[in-house]
Amino acid sequence: MDELKDLYQVFIFDFDGTLWNGDSRIPGVAQAVYDLLVNKKIVLYYTNGGYCRVWYVYNKLLEWFD
Repeated sequence: MDELKDLYQVFIFDFDGTLWNGDSRIPGVAQAVYDLLVNKKIVLYYTNGGYCRVWYVYNKLLEWFD
């Protein structure tokens, strides 16, 4: 991740299967996203899953950083 972090300023992540799988976070992802944010990188999220509503995603991301 360090090599990629140095090459790019913006990182885009899909939700399901990349950041979490069902109701479980994928190990190491929260720390990786945190490290990007601490290093002043832009982190964007997207999904092609129609089930994801803004409040659902917002609450799920908040759980990571409590």
